[in-house]
Amino acid sequence: MPHAHGFLSDHFCVSLAASTLTQCIFPLNRNRERLKKNIRAYKPLRKDVPKPRILLIGQISAGKSTFFNSINAVFRGYPIHQAESGFEGKSLSKKYMSYPISDGRGGPELPFILCDTMGLERSDGEGGIHTEDILSVIKGHVHHRYTVSPTRRTDPHYRTKPTLADKVHCVVYVIDASSPHELNPSVLKKLNDIRLKVNGLVMEMKNYSSELELSDAINILLLGALQQMLRAADSYFDNLNLNERGQITG
Repeated sequence: MPHAHGFLSDHFCVSLAASTLTQCIFPLNRNRERLKKNIRAYKPLRKDVPKPRILLIGQISAGKSTFFNSINAVFRGYPIHQAESGFEGKSLSKKYMSYPISDGRGGPELPFILCDTMGLERSDGEGGIHTEDILSVIKGHVHHRYTVSPTRRTDPHYRTKPTLADKVHCVVYVIDASSPHELNPSVLKKLNDIRLKVNGLVMEMKNYSSELELSDAINILLLGALQQMLRAADSYFDNLNLNERGQITG
């Protein structure tokens, strides 16, 4: 079952470790609705960013698309498989995809966007997206639905002057916690190349994969992870605002 680990944007990181949750000793319904209310009410700390972009990266078949489907399921109220996910050792996500999440079936969009792209590589070290292309995505140079390949400035799909809203504000690194021994050293090298300026925070979560019904316990783990991602994006915006104020006063 794919579980998750995660890392955050240019300057911050959220790390998610998944496990099976069997018991909860807190009032599930109340906590679930409180978390959903907080997420619905979220507003970025920048007027020029309508919704923060949260990019999922990781080894192929680690659970990136499954995490998107799990968050989507929490707000739909039932399991959903909008993003393809698989366990065949090759990436099903060939393009850079941006997924807004609806608050219920046909409801308004929630104030964040989840983004997905090709896995870093297979567990045997072959294939996968290039580090340079991940960095191009983070910096906002890559358009939605662009087929990821070595990106060049001469490419007609290359955005030469991305706005802050085009950029990624939180990067989540996803691993399959059921088989951490399969994490290839070259994948770790790619990750380190991407997160040279990133700080870390670790927390537990669990994806939906084959469940037919939702669980309040899993919902709360997913919502808590999402809330931490939005807070991490806020930290990115806070630092950006401080830097801009320093330039003005300096």
